[in-house]
Amino acid sequence: MDDHPNQNRLLKNGQPRIKHPEYRLLMRNRRNFPHQAHILNIYGNVENGSNSDGTVSVTSVLSLDSILKNQVAGYQKFATHGRLAKHPYLETKNKRVQNEIIKFLWGTRS
Repeated sequence: MDDHPNQNRLLKNGQPRIKHPEYRLLMRNRRNFPHQAHILNIYGNVENGSNSDGTVSVTSVLSLDSILKNQVAGYQKFATHGRLAKHPYLETKNKRVQNEIIKFLWGTRS
């Protein structure tokens, strides 16, 4: 996992308390991200106490808000929970995630 379970948290400004090198790199380069982009930020929580999908912590995923939310044309989040919220299952086995991706790509954007 990218950080130890429940070690990091989001500050009031949406940034993580512990800023890993990957976060700092994304923050430095955020203005290079296409402004016309629409983002669907998908994340899982396997509900085992780790607050993660087994690979990426929910805190890390949600910290993307502070990097891109005001840089792009559209930004949405989608959370899924339980056994099929495991990182390798998010796209391949999780029907809720698959349906959300289809809706995002081919449906109307809010």
